[in-house]
Amino acid sequence: MRNEIQMKALVIKYLDSLAHYFSYHNTLHTCNVLANAVFIGCNVDLEKHDLELLMTAALWHDTGFILTYKDHEEASCQLCKKHLPDFGYSPEEVEIVISLIMDTKLPNNPTNLISQILLDSDVAYLGTSLAQKRSTDLFHELQHFDSSLTHEKWIQTQIQFLESHRFYTQFGISFLESPKQAYIQTLRLQAI
Repeated sequence: MRNEIQMKALVIKYLDSLAHYFSYHNTLHTCNVLANAVFIGCNVDLEKHDLELLMTAALWHDTGFILTYKDHEEASCQLCKKHLPDFGYSPEEVEIVISLIMDTKLPNNPTNLISQILLDSDVAYLGTSLAQKRSTDLFHELQHFDSSLTHEKWIQTQIQFLESHRFYTQFGISFLESPKQAYIQTLRLQAI
């Protein structure tokens, strides 16, 4: 990434300014998504330029939460339009990053391999030992915005989401899908 240190510092400054109730969408989540994107991107031999755009989208994808919870993806895109040219990104590159960020909006509809990598990176925790912890973090964050969300309702929501979710990359399918299925079984037992 161009001016990587300064850009990361700006994004971290934004994310660190989020209220304490952002227990899921925060600096930790963004750093994890970025690390996952680099790992998966390098393992599919992305071109250097594509990897850079992927990393940029991973870094900025949730910055919009500093402005709004609903439709934060659009707000993230506005921040990209404002800041990425200052870091040497061309208008075409900014549009690619924006497109990648918008692909993270639910329901997911990845438009290319880079988008697939970003989507898998965003929820890779679902196929790891961190699934329960990160899901609990998301539950607490969502509860702040919807006090009617109960633990029982959350478990049902998770099961529905996970049953409809799919990983797109070969990495996600090969290494994350099976643990995700085990997590679904754990949730089903909790729902009884």
